[in-house]
This record gives sequence, structure tokens and C-alpha cells, in this order.
Amino acid sequence: MKTWKPWAYLATIALLFFAGDRLIAAGLDALVDRSDFRLSKIYRGGLDSDVVVIGNSRAVHAIFAPEMSEQLCRSVFNAAYNGMSIEVADAVLEDYLDRNKPPQVALIEVSNATTDNNIVKEMRLYARGKSHLAGLVHDLDPRASLWMSFSHLFRFNNELTLRAMHYLGRTDQDWVMQDHPMTPEVIANLRPEWYPEPTLRPDAVAALKRMVHVLKARNVEPVLFIAPFHPVHEKLVPGYQAWVDALQREVGNDTKIINLSEYLTANEDFSDVVHMNIRGSRVMMAALAEKLKVSLPAQTASKCTYPSATVALSGVPTSGTGSDAAGTSAAPAGAAIPQ
Repeated sequence: MKTWKPWAYLATIALLFFAGDRLIAAGLDALVDRSDFRLSKIYRGGLDSDVVVIGNSRAVHAIFAPEMSEQLCRSVFNAAYNGMSIEVADAVLEDYLDRNKPPQVALIEVSNATTDNNIVKEMRLYARGKSHLAGLVHDLDPRASLWMSFSHLFRFNNELTLRAMHYLGRTDQDWVMQDHPMTPEVIANLRPEWYPEPTLRPDAVAALKRMVHVLKARNVEPVLFIAPFHPVHEKLVPGYQAWVDALQREVGNDTKIINLSEYLTANEDFSDVVHMNIRGSRVMMAALAEKLKVSLPAQTASKCTYPSATVALSGVPTSGTGSDAAGTSAAPAGAAIPQ
């Protein structure tokens, strides 16, 4: 009986590893592509939304896409994700434009200009082919790029894989903070050292400028805004408004930043210092919608119902009207959206 030489065993094992790695990765890619997770939908292509929202978790919870769709009488797609930096948002938005119908408006929450690029390690799941995101991952995490060229399964070793699998056959456009308000006890225990003063990162500023330029070149209007912070944020980060002014100077006066950082004042509108809940989101969206309607052509009422606007949302308080609106916040007295 002929026996195999050691090198033959090693070659066979390597071949089985290579084939198994590629085969399993292809199967996982097929599932990721079928998912209704927001990033899967972007990279699958075929989206046709009038307004696209992008930013970090503050944008996720500031713009409740189903209700914003109704307020604007337009389809709204929230592409924001927790921890998304400006650089990652720039890459994802450019990939959106390459794969989907360009929106009329890109709504960009720019407080993530202070966010670091740690999320790049997660975003490698979608860093395939010659995409802008793949280029960014290669530049910021070359070691991961090397491993991905060796093993296709390496891309799936992150949280986004679980997100994509969770949203197979279900929408993620209903993400919103529930109606859990801040309390005086929580506020009393906050520490300034938890909220460092923001700085202008040159790479983030460059990415934001590039994003604005690319959008305008594609006939998409960029609308930059800063979502509200809890009023205590002003005491914890006294230099924040100076940072906003500095960012505006960098971006230029041709693209104004709608600064809503101090627009809301009630504990009931926030779940924590940096995130609104559904109550605060509704107040801010109403104000922002009035601003956006100037940029959107008139739409007939018969076209105001979108699938995303009628999705079943368990546990989300209804907005209500009249006597039923007791659970809905109103803008503070004298509040006006900045021009």
C-alpha cells in the first residue's frame, strides 16, 4: 500500500482549508447580501430614497426614518450607524451613490467629526471589491486587509455579521431610543472627565469637505446638522460651541451647519447626555423637516405613504394629537431652528 509523503498531507490540508474558507465565505456573503440591515441594503444596491441620513449613533436616534418619511412626504433611509466616523461616513456615502439612485438630499449629522475610526474594524464585513470602504479599510487597517486576502472568512469576525444575520427578513429602520427620560439622579452623577473637549481632526475635516464636494457634483444637496444634546452638555463641554464655529469656518459659508445642539431643554426629551429619545426626536424632526421642505420639490398628498412609514413599531409611543398628545414634547418657548 502506497503511503502519502508528509508534504502531500500538508498540501491536501491547505487545499481543503482554501476551498472550505472560500465556500463558507461565499455562503455567508449570500446571507449578508439578503439582509435588510442598512449596510447590506446599501451594498446590495437598488435603493431609491429621497433623503439619506448618515452619521454616528446620534444620527441613528435623531432621525426616526418612518416618521420623517411622513413629515417630509418623502422616502427617508437612515444609513447612520453607531460609532461611524466622518471618514467612514464619507466612504459609505460614496459607495451608496455608486450603487443606488442618488437621493435629493443627504442629511449629515456632523458631530461625529470628533469620532475616532475604531469602527473600521467592524466595517471590513462590507469591504469587498473596489469600493471606497475597501480602500479606507486598507489604508487604516492594513493588517486586516492582509488577513482578508488570506482568509475570506476573516471579514465575518465582527459584530456587523451578527447584525446582518439578525435583520434577515426584518427592517432596522425602526431604531430609536424608547421613552426613557433622563433623571436628576443621573445628571447629578455625571462627570466632566467623561466628556472631553472636542478637537478638529484634520482627516475628519478633509473627509467632510470631500463628502460635500462629491454630493454637490452628483446634484445631491448636502444638509449638515448637529442634533440636540441634553442641556447639561453645555456645562460638561463648555467649549463645544467654539468647536462648532471652527468646523463651520473649515467647511465654508456656502454650506451652513444647522446647529440644533441646544434646541431642546427638557429631561423628557433625552435618554442620556448625547442621545434623544423618541419624544425629543419628534420635536427636532418637525423643525428640521420645515427646513428640508425648502430643498424638496412639492409632493402631492397621494404620494405621502411609504412602506417605511407604516412599519409596526412595538413599544414606540405614538405621537398623538390634541388631548392624546400629552406624551409628545413641544419645542421650548421661543425656540427657532437656526438659519
